[in-house]
Amino acid sequence: MPVMPAYFQALTRLEPQALRGLLFFFFTLNIVVFPLGQAFRVAGPLVCLVVLGLVYWRDFAACPLPRLPARYLFVLFFACVALQTVFSIDTRNSFSVISPNLLRAFVLPFIAMECVRTEKNLKMLLIAFAFTVLYEGLDGIWQYIYGFDLIRNAPVDVNKAINLSRLTGSLGGYRVGDYM
Repeated sequence: MPVMPAYFQALTRLEPQALRGLLFFFFTLNIVVFPLGQAFRVAGPLVCLVVLGLVYWRDFAACPLPRLPARYLFVLFFACVALQTVFSIDTRNSFSVISPNLLRAFVLPFIAMECVRTEKNLKMLLIAFAFTVLYEGLDGIWQYIYGFDLIRNAPVDVNKAINLSRLTGSLGGYRVGDYM
């Protein structure tokens, strides 16, 4: 019989409310560190997914998902995406386009649904978004003035810049506006 690591055994012993608090912490942390690099963008949802799985395992009946009247639309949505990927002209290219977004686009709504239970939770997440947008915008202004990225600790590459007149922050493209 496989032995679970000690940290996972400790997580499974936590009460559902403590797991929800841990999920909220990791989700907020994911929001704040998202612009700092690809590793954070990939690892954040993975960590949240593990905790979300534990929350669903320990107390699924108290989660918002089973009480959501339109929860079956998620299954329909995932089936549509899967069918469009499988039956596209270039299946391999379609899967390579969608695979980086599987954890971010498809898992984060379920995490957010679990995290936002009260107005206070929503305000805390909005503060985290505002803080992230603020430091990312300040980094973009710094880049524009000095030509140096504080977050990446590197000079701005003029050859790679999409549009030097647009403040991109450390995300390196138009995604700062999308993130805001």
